[in-house]
Amino acid sequence: MTFLLDKMEIVGSVGLNRATLQRIFPPLVHFVGPDDLIRPLKSPKIAGKVLTIEGLLYTGSRMLFIIGVDEGEEAGTN
Repeated sequence: MTFLLDKMEIVGSVGLNRATLQRIFPPLVHFVGPDDLIRPLKSPKIAGKVLTIEGLLYTGSRMLFIIGVDEGEEAGTN
């Protein structure tokens, strides 16, 4: 699946993290985590939804360990 990244917030120090993230996004980040958080991300029902995904980014392996997912409104609605 492909997710469109609209906004990213960095928690913690910003110095080197920002430059590292600019080199990573795009091309590819792998989502990993507990099945109860990953399974809904694979569902076609989330197409067009705005999601807030919280996790820990491991830049060397381009892996985002997901610790939280919040489903918002459909894209384009306020």
